[in-house]
Amino acid sequence: MKRLVITASMLVLFWGALIENSYAVRFSGRAPQFSLLPVDVQAAIDAAFQDAIDEANEKVAKYKSQDKMAAAVGDSNAYSSHAASMWGYQGYDNIALLGGLSIGAQMPSLSYYALDQALKDVEDKGDAQAGFAPSGSVNLGLHLGWFSEKAKGWYLNVKFFMYDMTYPLFGYTLDYETMNVGVGVNYSIVGARRFGKGSFLWRGLSLGFGFNYQQNDITYKIKISKTVGDFNQSGYEGDVVVDPSIKMGLTSKTYTIPVDLVTSLRILYFLNISLGAGVDFNFGESTVVASADGGVRVTGSDASWGDVTPGYVRGDASTKGAPFYVDGRLMAGIGITIAPVVLADVQVTYYLLNGVAVNISAGFVW
Repeated sequence: MKRLVITASMLVLFWGALIENSYAVRFSGRAPQFSLLPVDVQAAIDAAFQDAIDEANEKVAKYKSQDKMAAAVGDSNAYSSHAASMWGYQGYDNIALLGGLSIGAQMPSLSYYALDQALKDVEDKGDAQAGFAPSGSVNLGLHLGWFSEKAKGWYLNVKFFMYDMTYPLFGYTLDYETMNVGVGVNYSIVGARRFGKGSFLWRGLSLGFGFNYQQNDITYKIKISKTVGDFNQSGYEGDVVVDPSIKMGLTSKTYTIPVDLVTSLRILYFLNISLGAGVDFNFGESTVVASADGGVRVTGSDASWGDVTPGYVRGDASTKGAPFYVDGRLMAGIGITIAPVVLADVQVTYYLLNGVAVNISAGFVW
């Protein structure tokens, strides 16, 4: 049970955990410079600093590429763009409004073992096909037949969501920004049917397509363990301590053209069950960027060493990936309604490229 809880926590910050363990930055910098030290002593301090930098670089040397992870994050971003989907409520008479959140994730396979193995692959190989992306949306739908009899059976929806916040999570301070914009059109191939004096409502069969744009920007800073180089020259001795940190950033932009076929059944006025299938045509890019800085100090130094010019640590790196061009999906959902009010609707989408998205929304359908 304890391991299960730990794994669930890791999934909440899935891509962040992967980056912390996998992202490579090549450190460089300069040791503190002392004005009154003999040249050979300053050279020994510089050499000790280089030893500390080399040790830091050895820790990340095996992690040279995260192309699989960057691509998986792009896919996950596309998966979560379907937040507040109206898949389960097509065939409505006039207007619908839903708001909700979505989480998309991709792994080699959707199992506990796959998550555990992905983390091991990152530790051993520096890369894994695994990603995670959250999103949200407010989605407004209109039955165009409300305005014209000729447009009966045609539906238009527009959605928008923007969110920006800073919050602590698992010892990190995260800056998180997301934007989700989309438009969709649906046509009722088969209209709604009522059975059992209205106790059962089949919402018909609906064909839909549209366009979604989503961008996620997440940044946070992680600490790298200190490294130390020692020196002993001409009666001067001490340690050069390098204390680096890395600012991690991920920007994921996806353009998705979704095509789907959905149906749903309302049972006894309050239970709504939906099923569907679709294809997403995805374009875009995800970029992982790291910039390093940090402090350098020399133990044992004092005023007799003269004025000091502070040392520094720096470094940067980046990698890019793109979402897969086309990805099929299967959708299923269940909702609780009271009259036109949707109290809660949960949609689960399985993507054929071993991805999943979970959408939770609420609103009204009239």
